[in-house]
Amino acid sequence: MGRVCGATGLTTCPYAALREKWVHDAAQARDWWKEGQLQLRLGHPTLALMQAIDAMNAGTNGRARLESERLKAKQGKRNGG
Repeated sequence: MGRVCGATGLTTCPYAALREKWVHDAAQARDWWKEGQLQLRLGHPTLALMQAIDAMNAGTNGRARLESERLKAKQGKRNGG
């Protein structure tokens, strides 16, 4: 895997967890949470599920922030900054 992406120290594919059922379930629950339907669909969610949703939100929010910063820097270079 390291030869493909240039990373070192990998023992498994970084995306292997995406094949796990619990990851899929957590992602589905996050979608329901974003739509305001989590409690309607699952009742009272477990602490572990809420922590998984929080972790996914932190990851996507962090990625969105980095992308925004990248685009601002790119725009600044275009404008001579």
